[in-house]
Amino acid sequence: MQHWHTDSAGLESLIAKLKKKPGIHAVHLTDGDPNNLTLPKSLP
Repeated sequence: MQHWHTDSAGLESLIAKLKKKPGIHAVHLTDGDPNNLTLPKSLP
């Protein structure tokens, strides 16, 4: 799995690029402020 980080402004171009790449991709969105990250909730 490949992880990609982008903000909402770059999301559409990243998705267009990833459509052409095989594999599993995880896209992580940020608001542009690296100090304002939210960790994913763990599954039960």
